[in-house]
Amino acid sequence: ASARGHKTIINLLLKHHANVDLSDVNDVSPLDVAIAGGHGIIAKKLINSGALAKDSVGLHFAVRKGNTDMIQLLLAHGWNPNALYSINRTPLHLAIDKGCKDIVSILLQNEASASVNALNSLSQSPLHNAIALGHTEMVIVVLEGGADVNLCTENGQPALHITLAKITGIRGRQESSAACLIVMLTQHLYRRGAAYRMI
Repeated sequence: ASARGHKTIINLLLKHHANVDLSDVNDVSPLDVAIAGGHGIIAKKLINSGALAKDSVGLHFAVRKGNTDMIQLLLAHGWNPNALYSINRTPLHLAIDKGCKDIVSILLQNEASASVNALNSLSQSPLHNAIALGHTEMVIVVLEGGADVNLCTENGQPALHITLAKITGIRGRQESSAACLIVMLTQHLYRRGAAYRMI
């Protein structure tokens, strides 16, 4: 019922005291399914009926959908902004991967704020991802959020090395504008204490 957005059936199940936290074999709850399907009304109804805040995939699903209202609702009801899912990515990693600056800001400004230095299974922080993907605005947002500029990936690369490595990949007509962005990123990293080291 949650997956298909059947409000009448949800109301009937809730009226008969259905367990709102009963998960399937993949540990996915009815609330997670409602969020993944973009059924905000059902998700709110389940939360108001006592669906528990947990380290579920619901927040990841809301980030993937780009649903800022749902993200704020889940965070306000105690969902963990540092929950791990799919290669140990946090919702912040996922928001950066998707290029959603507004969601990155929400996750960092929330009272239960997302860890700006959380590492995924490749030992990449949100800052590493933002630089590697060329999301300049998000690099600045995570730096302002307190990202550790000297944190290294599993290959021993700090953010500055990832930034400088992008120079070798610049070719063609966009060379000068891309180079300017890299210089700007490098300046931001140095201002925040980035150290160049030989690896």
